[in-house]
Amino acid sequence: MPVNGTVTEYHLLFTSTGIPESVVVGEPTGASASQPAPVLILFHSYYEDPTALETRTSFFDEAMARGWFVIAPLGANIANFGIDYAQQNTEDALEFVWANFGSCIDQERVYGVGFSMGGGWASSYAARHVGLGDIRMAAQLIHTGTLSLTDLSHRSRHRPLFLPAGNGVLRVADFDSPVLFGPDIDPERAFRMRQSSSLHVDWTDTGFESFWIPSLPNPDNINDAQSLAWNLRHTYQAYTWATDDKSAPLGVLATQTEITRDYLLGTVGQVPAAPLTPCLVPQPAPTVCPDNHCWGFLCEDEVLDWLALHTLQPIDPTVTQELRMDADRQWHAFMVQRTGPLALARMRYAADPVTQELQIEDLFKVASLEFQPADLGLDSAPAAGEELFVRTQAAAGSTLPQLRLTGLGSQPALAEIEFDLPGGTTSTVAASTTWDAAASTLTVTPEAGSTVGPATFNRLRLVF
Repeated sequence: MPVNGTVTEYHLLFTSTGIPESVVVGEPTGASASQPAPVLILFHSYYEDPTALETRTSFFDEAMARGWFVIAPLGANIANFGIDYAQQNTEDALEFVWANFGSCIDQERVYGVGFSMGGGWASSYAARHVGLGDIRMAAQLIHTGTLSLTDLSHRSRHRPLFLPAGNGVLRVADFDSPVLFGPDIDPERAFRMRQSSSLHVDWTDTGFESFWIPSLPNPDNINDAQSLAWNLRHTYQAYTWATDDKSAPLGVLATQTEITRDYLLGTVGQVPAAPLTPCLVPQPAPTVCPDNHCWGFLCEDEVLDWLALHTLQPIDPTVTQELRMDADRQWHAFMVQRTGPLALARMRYAADPVTQELQIEDLFKVASLEFQPADLGLDSAPAAGEELFVRTQAAAGSTLPQLRLTGLGSQPALAEIEFDLPGGTTSTVAASTTWDAAASTLTVTPEAGSTVGPATFNRLRLVF
C-alpha cells in the first residue's frame, strides 16, 4: 500500500453497457481544489486484473509520491482489446472518478500509460475522445501495443498469437470469441476492429506466411481513411518496446508500435513530444516476462518525468484539422451524426476568423453536423449586414450533411447557397432553413443538386 495516499477498488454495478465495471483509484495525500493534481491512467495488459498493477509496476507508488492520482480501469473484462463496450465502461469509470474527485484533478495534465493490449486500448481510447467536453489525454506512453487489430487477427489465422497474461502464462488471443469480435461472417466485426485500433493496416497475404516465420506489418499498407490515429495529432505520444521484443514471436507488436510512431510524426503531422530515451531495465526473469514482453522493461520514474513535461494542447480550428469518426458524438467542436451505425466517417476543416468562413472538406458518411461558430473562432453574433460563410465539400461517393448552427445571436436576414452544376458552372438559390428562436439554432438542408462527386460543394452565405 503506498504511503502517500490510499488505494481503493470501486465496483460500478450500473453502467451504460449493463456490464459491471471496476476501477482502482489511488488518491494522493493532500490533493485539493486549490492544488489540483495530475492524473495517471493505467491500461492493463491481456488477462491482467487492474489490481495487479499495484505490485507488477511501481506506478502507483511513484506517481502518488508525486501527488498524482492514479486510475486503473477494468474495461469490462480482463481480455477486452479496447472493444466498444470496454471503451464505454472506461468512460463510465473515468466519469465516476471525475464526479468524486474532479475538483482536485488538473484537467490539463491527464496522462495515460498502456502495455500490450492496454497500449492498443489506451491509444484508441484517446483517439475516440477528442471532443470539447471529453476527458482528453495530454500525453501517453504506449509500450509494445496492439495498435492494429485487423492486422493481428489476420495473422492469427496463420500463426496463433500467444500473449503473456498477467500471471506470466501464455494465452491465445481469441479475436473470434463471441464476447469480442465474433467470427469473420459477423458484419460488424471489421468495423468494431477498426474502432478498437488507432492504426488500420490492410492485410496483404504475401504467400510467405508460415507458422514459424511470420512477416511483419508493412507501413505501405496503412489505410489513411480508416485510421483513428489522425485524431491523436494533439496528444503527445511516446512509444517504447524492448530491444529483444522485435526478434521474439511478438515482434509484430513492436513493429506495429514503431510504424504507428512514424506515421503520426510523418503523415499525420503530430506535434513532436519531448524526447524520451527509454530506460529499459535489465532482462527480467523469463518466468515473469515470457517472450521478452512485460511491464518489467519500463523505468516508471523516467516515464513519469516524461509525462510531467506535457500539458494538454489546444485544438486550433484556424489550422487545418482532420478527423476520423466512428460514433455519433462530439468530435472537436462538432456534434456528428453519421449515415449509419457501421459508418467510419471523416472530414477535414479549418476556420478563418478574418473572412468569417468555415471550410469543411472530404466529408464522408456524415449525415449532420452541429456546431457553435464561437467554438471555431467565428462570430456567433455578427452586426447587421455582416456575413458568415460555411463551405462544405463531399468526398467521392458521399453526400453533404445537414448543418445546425447553434448559439447564434439572431436569425440571419438572408441565407443562400451556391452550388455546383454539371459543366463546371455554379448556381445560387435561397437556402432551405429552419430557425429555432428558443435554441438560437439555424438548421440548413444541403442543396440536392450538389451532392454527387468529389468536386461538388455547397457554400452557405448568411447575412445578418
